[in-house]
Amino acid sequence: MRKKTLLVLLAVLAPPGASLAQAPAPGDVPEAAQDLSILAADSGSACPASGTETALPPDVAPPGVPVVTDLPNDAGDHLIVSFEPSPDEAAGSILAYKVYRRTPGAADGSGEWAVVETVAAGDPTEIVDGYDPDFPVAQGVRYEYRIAAVTSDCREITGEAALAAVVARGEWFHTDKLRVLIACLLFVGLIFLYFSKARGGAALYLRPIAGIEAIDEAIGRATEMGKPILYVPGLSSIEDVATIASLTILGRVAKKVAEYQTPLRVPNRDPIVYT
Repeated sequence: MRKKTLLVLLAVLAPPGASLAQAPAPGDVPEAAQDLSILAADSGSACPASGTETALPPDVAPPGVPVVTDLPNDAGDHLIVSFEPSPDEAAGSILAYKVYRRTPGAADGSGEWAVVETVAAGDPTEIVDGYDPDFPVAQGVRYEYRIAAVTSDCREITGEAALAAVVARGEWFHTDKLRVLIACLLFVGLIFLYFSKARGGAALYLRPIAGIEAIDEAIGRATEMGKPILYVPGLSSIEDVATIASLTILGRVAKKVAEYQTPLRVPNRDPIVYT
């Protein structure tokens, strides 16, 4: 009687069309579905779920052979890899492309194929290898590349592998910085030119500074009135940049005051500034 009551209660609580069969545990996910989920996360697209009836796409043409060139104006740790996309990309059967790299004949793990970049379908098929710190590019090492197209049913159609025709080399000078070099040389040349003119006795025009002219005017007025000059170098210590600049100006003021024989009073808060 209790079993019948329990079955009737489950039948009432269950939604229409639901089965009383035992559902799989949350962790019991088929490995194929897990692989599809991981691939979908890498490619940025959704793969069909496990158990869903989907029509497999026809045979997909592989992508083109990768072409490797050295990245100019770098330290020799980057390579440019470009390839032609699959002709079937326009049909929507390609989700992404995986760029594989290995070092032929290497005894360590770099001799195995490793994915260094994933390019979504429709994106530019030219990547710069070497930005990933997990897969650095070494100078003078010749790598081998291949491209795999990831289809809508999460298959990989691997293209022909190609050994890089070039190796990564560093440059001594960044050609894009040529304008900066010209500007620096011009600036240094002007400095030496004015130095030579000043040594030759040429009269060079120096734009007057309004603050210095105001100080000279104040010294002249104090001298005319017969009043002493009060100069405050500041309340900070000698470590302050403003105090150091104030003491530099004080030297010029003292010379000017000595010419006019006017009393100069300089109150100080810090004894080091006083000395």
